[in-house]
Amino acid sequence: MGVSKNSKMVDAVPRHPVRFVSERTGLSPHVLRVWERRYGAVHPVRSEGGQRLYSDADVTRLQLLRQTVEGGHNISQLVELANEALMEMIASDQQHLSRAPAKIPSLAADASGEQAKIMANCVAAAESMDARALENELRGATMLLTLTVLTDEIVSPLLTELGRMWKEGRLGPAQEHIASAVIRRVLDGIVQSFEPPDGAPSIVVGTPIGQEHELGAMLVAVAAGAVGWRVTYLGANLPATEVVRAAESARARVIALSILYPRGDSRLRKDLVRLVEILPPGMQLLIGGSGASHYARHLQDPNARVMEKLGAFREFLSSFHSASK
Repeated sequence: MGVSKNSKMVDAVPRHPVRFVSERTGLSPHVLRVWERRYGAVHPVRSEGGQRLYSDADVTRLQLLRQTVEGGHNISQLVELANEALMEMIASDQQHLSRAPAKIPSLAADASGEQAKIMANCVAAAESMDARALENELRGATMLLTLTVLTDEIVSPLLTELGRMWKEGRLGPAQEHIASAVIRRVLDGIVQSFEPPDGAPSIVVGTPIGQEHELGAMLVAVAAGAVGWRVTYLGANLPATEVVRAAESARARVIALSILYPRGDSRLRKDLVRLVEILPPGMQLLIGGSGASHYARHLQDPNARVMEKLGAFREFLSSFHSASK
């Protein structure tokens, strides 16, 4: 029996938001946007509120594209193919895998090895000041890994390793600056790709006064966006009054600040005390980063706390949002 005309019309109705499509396809919102803008994989429409909406046909198309990409094919070569051709490629790949399962391990079966390879390639690109190779490696990782794995097991360890190499003299200032610029660009692209649902809670993220290194804050922004928060990214080196002003303007429920070093900055200490004093009622202040614990004793407020790990930060945001609904 053929597919009815009415059924085809229903399939073409744009009605699914980004979050639904991400869950159904296994593709992160960032990957969805890249596939749409760079490759034209699908063409969602905008709702009156500006949200991207996808049809059932779009979801099916994206599912097929992901399966084909996981078979080792390049997305740029797949977008011109019809669904029938994609299904044939998937069937052929599965048949090949069934004949030689030991020779073609999946990413899931060799996740640690794949991540180690990505890390090694990123470090090598940073050492050789190959910005394009580093960016390609990181953007490729966004296609393969969840955002949690990308931030916690790739970008965060990469920053730690580059910092160690810099302290040991194995990485010069120019190498460090180029790598930081690339990582910042990739993380910013992910943050910009988020489209939080209507009614999503709001958070402002940045670094406090005197803190120029903002990559830790950008990781926090990615983590917040990944769990459905509306992120306002403030950048680096902001005094307490400006942070609170931005938070009030964004109607934020949480302020998240990243602190690395120095660990005994009297100006920062005074500014954090001031921030706690002017913190609006009910607003949460979270500080994290390698230097955060050294300022914890100055956060004398029940709504201020230190979050040293991204995992703990994500859990807090998820539970805080659920508890306040």
